Amino acid sequence: MPPRRTAPLVSVLLPTYRRPKLLPRAIRSVLAQTFQDWELLVVDDASGDRTWQVMRAWAKKDLRIRIIRQAHGGGFRAYATAYRRARGKYIALLNDDDAYLPRHLERRVEYFRRHPAVDFVFGLVYLVGPRSAWYVPDALKPGKLIHLNRCHNGITYFMNRRGANVAFSAARHHHVGDLSIVQDCRRVGLTVRRLTREYHRTVVYYRNHASSVTHRWRRQLGV
Repeated sequence: MPPRRTAPLVSVLLPTYRRPKLLPRAIRSVLAQTFQDWELLVVDDASGDRTWQVMRAWAKKDLRIRIIRQAHGGGFRAYATAYRRARGKYIALLNDDDAYLPRHLERRVEYFRRHPAVDFVFGLVYLVGPRSAWYVPDALKPGKLIHLNRCHNGITYFMNRRGANVAFSAARHHHVGDLSIVQDCRRVGLTVRRLTREYHRTVVYYRNHASSVTHRWRRQLGV
């Protein structure tokens, strides 16, 4: 593919940390999108293993894949690092252990074109893994568990630049995560929509491996 001369419409931000075997699935899911006007920014959060070599190999295959290294700072800081390099009008998020279905970007862009007043959307996911891993600690009700599709799942987040500027500007998001981003966007008056139609369920959320966030949470809780 020849070098890109204009900015892409969508920038996909993909942090990764010590998952060289899982990362290719996430990258392939972006390459397989029906909507192709994108760039993919993959940030290695100082993995110290084969992750960087895997990233370099994929970057050689497609010039739309841009790879970045940072000192270890966690997933949210890696998203922020990627955003500082992003050129797209719209910003999409993806985890290194999850994947998009082929029409994810197409349907998000279609939604924004039909609803120009909207700044930020999120929605439902397809869950893969044991049902016991579909429940996580409720951020609003300590001690309670909540189904993942009642949560604010960051991998479904898709936003314009106004939404992204809020999402990646507040230091507190490094600690409290996905829900706080939505809360802050609403607090400053941005238009946020939760997409509940099956048509917009276009992300696969894998909870079937030992290093997933869900498994770590459940081990900590002893459930």
